[in-house]
Amino acid sequence: MPFLAAGLKGTYQGLTATVLKQGSNQAIRFFVMTSLKNWYKGDDPNKVINPFVTGVFGALAGAASVFGNTPLDVVKTRMQ
Repeated sequence: MPFLAAGLKGTYQGLTATVLKQGSNQAIRFFVMTSLKNWYKGDDPNKVINPFVTGVFGALAGAASVFGNTPLDVVKTRMQ
């Protein structure tokens, strides 16, 4: 059992790096998604966005978060 061998310290090794990685991941994702939706709506905040377009925006936001977060993910993984 790795938990018993490493103790509590071993369980939480890399916690700070994981929190930073996940936080920056979500920050990038939400920023890109919100920016794309605002760009699409332009001057009309009540404009309805087609679900397919929302899906494309979500895919772009997800890709941006992966590409923008890879360096921190590598550091986190090596720390653990």
